[in-house]
Amino acid sequence: MINCKRCGGDALNKRGFIGEKQRYLCKVCGMNFTEGDGRKRHSERIRRAAIELYVEGCGFRRISRLLKGIFNVEVCYQLVIKWIKKAALQIESIRDNFSVAGNKIPLLEMDELYTYIKKNRIRSEYGLLLTEAGCVLLDLKSATRV
Repeated sequence: MINCKRCGGDALNKRGFIGEKQRYLCKVCGMNFTEGDGRKRHSERIRRAAIELYVEGCGFRRISRLLKGIFNVEVCYQLVIKWIKKAALQIESIRDNFSVAGNKIPLLEMDELYTYIKKNRIRSEYGLLLTEAGCVLLDLKSATRV
């Protein structure tokens, strides 16, 4: 017996076909859904490799091509962009929630990194600095010139 994917109810109406799959409408919550989920999920290993390639400076389309060569898996570059954005949001939430003795982490400024960012006019970059004392998130920003 098929149940609703949202509420788990079994009061369903058939609502035609999408492709060759039966479509259903849940009478309880009103959700439309189809039998089975045909979407392909990529492993955490592939996602992590994509993020590591991005951190190394590869572009999105190149990452897509490299994943095809390494893992023999088709990954469109738009999906790679989604993975990178999701990772950035996770890093930002860690940064916002991470505190040292009740205080926010102080902004670290390193002369070489600051010079590099200012020279190349990069607006904002993130990175994790791993030290013996722990993990610190670097939020490197430079003013844009008008």
